[in-house]
Amino acid sequence: MAPGEAPLSENVEIVRGLYQCFKRRDNETPFDYYADDVEWDARGAQIPGLDQVYRGHDGIRQFWRQWLEAWEEIDFVTDEPEVLDDGRVRVLVRQRNRGHGSGIWLDHPAYHHLWSLAGGKVTKVEFSWAD
Repeated sequence: MAPGEAPLSENVEIVRGLYQCFKRRDNETPFDYYADDVEWDARGAQIPGLDQVYRGHDGIRQFWRQWLEAWEEIDFVTDEPEVLDDGRVRVLVRQRNRGHGSGIWLDHPAYHHLWSLAGGKVTKVEFSWAD
């Protein structure tokens, strides 16, 4: 392990904790764990208008503002985080959202978040559709 790197188990715990924050609708605490220059790579989600790389805390806030404009409520479940050979932490997410105005629930196809961490901070989050 390089100096300043957290053990992989600590990275898994950080990621678990972030999802717990999301479940509680705690949208501020996660920023304590995002590096200042974090990349939020939503290209793999292929969501029109949101399929780009967002940089830094302001970028992540921009992504969420845009995403949440369409949804009144978001509900999700996650599988247990898995450490990949390259050290990233992968989490399978199943999500459904209720539309603003319509009140209709929409089930999204399952997708992965791929978390990269260094020194106890999230440096990159990537989206990819589940196989």
